[in-house]
Amino acid sequence: MLPKNVENTVELCGRVFAHKLKVSNKEGIDSISGTVDVLTNEAEGTTVQVRVFMRSKYKSGKDNGSYKVLVDIMNSKGYQEVGKEAMRVNVTAKLGMNEYYGNKTGEVKLNSFMEVQTAFSGFWNVDEKGPERAVFRLDGTVMSLEDEIDRGSNEPTGAKIVKLIVPDTFRGTADTFKLKIASDDGIAFFNSRVIEGQTFMKVSGELVDTVVASAGPVAEVAFGTVVQSTSTSRPRREFIITGGQEPFSYYLEEEDFQKFAEARKAHLKALRERFDENSQKTDVPARPTPAKTTQFGSAKPAPTPAKPVAQAPVVEDAEDDFDF
Repeated sequence: MLPKNVENTVELCGRVFAHKLKVSNKEGIDSISGTVDVLTNEAEGTTVQVRVFMRSKYKSGKDNGSYKVLVDIMNSKGYQEVGKEAMRVNVTAKLGMNEYYGNKTGEVKLNSFMEVQTAFSGFWNVDEKGPERAVFRLDGTVMSLEDEIDRGSNEPTGAKIVKLIVPDTFRGTADTFKLKIASDDGIAFFNSRVIEGQTFMKVSGELVDTVVASAGPVAEVAFGTVVQSTSTSRPRREFIITGGQEPFSYYLEEEDFQKFAEARKAHLKALRERFDENSQKTDVPARPTPAKTTQFGSAKPAPTPAKPVAQAPVVEDAEDDFDF
């Protein structure tokens, strides 16, 4: 049976590193949307991006205090510009999925990325005493426990990847998140106490950035030691499980998974319809720019400027591997 209260919490504390926010107005109520990057570990340079949608007032008409904090953020500069003079904030958010269809390679494909999201409220000013942190707590069903495979060597790293289904009781949907566990006692607990597809439990952990460096081609030499170059490294966001509680007494039933599957199907249909609609708009031929007038003769028409291509967020995986 689906529990009434399922936790999906992300807590961040640190300086505002950068932001891309805009204000809009609908039915007389202002709202702010966009992203805020929070520097959660200054020593290691870890930043966490939060996707934001915030109204200035609640439905009751009461002012939203978090909206005022976002206004202050918009009117300030981030850490990358002013360093330690940047605002420090406390953020309470949730883990979600950023999903969209695209055809960057010529083939229409669903892209799915884990991201931190907040709405309605969740931003507060904090003084210097607030410790830096980027932590999460999730309740969900463990669907699988698999070896983490190194992308370079294609060999197991020793860590495990946990696929956790976290229900959203408010919307009647669920998301599947990939989490990493590397501690020996944690792996032993999952191996001995967890039943895949049944165990419902609470896990907690940290959001960290790890640097991934893949080996480049091996240089051919006539004598001596063969030298292998290293390609450019890149950061990768990882969600590391650092703790877990004893499994709950309840679990998700078949009817719960069926309801999630139906909601998932409707969600994907809406995303595909939105993609098809936007594709039809962009397929309209652009009007040629009128020729410029010259003192004599006829100038060639100016080339029509190409439309900018939206850049996808830089994250680690893009695939739809939900278990329902």
